[in-house]
Amino acid sequence: MAPSAAGRSFPPVTAYDASAGARRTVAADLDGTLLVSSSAFPYYFLVALEAGSYLRALVLLLAAPWLLVLYVGVSEAAAIGLLVFITFAGLRVRDVEAVARAVLPRHYAAGVRADTWAVFRGCGERRVVVTASPAVMVGEFVREFLGAEVAGTELETFASGKRFTGRIKAVLVGKKKREIVEKLFPAGDMPDVGLGDRESDHDFMAICKGAFYGSTARGWKFLDPYFFYMNPRPGYEVTFLPALKPEETCVAGGKSAVEVANHVQRVIAKELGFQCTTLTRKDKYMKLAGNDGRVAAKPKAN
Repeated sequence: MAPSAAGRSFPPVTAYDASAGARRTVAADLDGTLLVSSSAFPYYFLVALEAGSYLRALVLLLAAPWLLVLYVGVSEAAAIGLLVFITFAGLRVRDVEAVARAVLPRHYAAGVRADTWAVFRGCGERRVVVTASPAVMVGEFVREFLGAEVAGTELETFASGKRFTGRIKAVLVGKKKREIVEKLFPAGDMPDVGLGDRESDHDFMAICKGAFYGSTARGWKFLDPYFFYMNPRPGYEVTFLPALKPEETCVAGGKSAVEVANHVQRVIAKELGFQCTTLTRKDKYMKLAGNDGRVAAKPKAN
């Protein structure tokens, strides 16, 4: 059995039996449950760096030991509150949203835990991710990649709505997670499955019809990202693709520039193990940058 607290204990996700009956709805934590790492610090660091500056990222890095002391010695909510303030205070909302669309999803996707994802994906009627991370930070990944609703910590903005103050309305941990699950699901129809990985998840897991621990790893899990980035022997592989055949080119083959470009993209995608989409240039800009890729020309000075 997984560790218990306050008289509660839950089996690990490996004990989940998909054939035991219909499991239609699920509520799950993100870090340490759907994701391998239980620490969200690397993702906050990316936001501080990409939407902020090198200085902000450095301050966040230097504050890491104090955040750990707060987490262990005071409370999870206090540590997250300070982490959010350092990361988001003064940042423009549109810059954070751009990072959430273009940068964070691939890092989140690389860390998805296979066993809990299989359980989560199997609940096809309704999937909800309940996380202490800011909704603006994880929303794009949860909706577009996991196909789920997201309930995350809400951040306050200044009156203009263009910049974050760094303050939060309430951190979704402990009883707050339970309250939001009760709000999202009708009375008497709680989620069929609850997935979590820490003591502060017990409150919402306890009201689910069936609950499982998403992580069975023991030890100091908050050190996972440090060990991961300390790999002394990173490996890189370079692949040289063959030149295009004459019939695949514009001149000898009579292909248009668009046809050649699309063919090259398909070849590269196949080599990387990716699947090409039907998104147009405009679609890609709208998804990643929030605009159509066109910049209005500035009037020339007389």
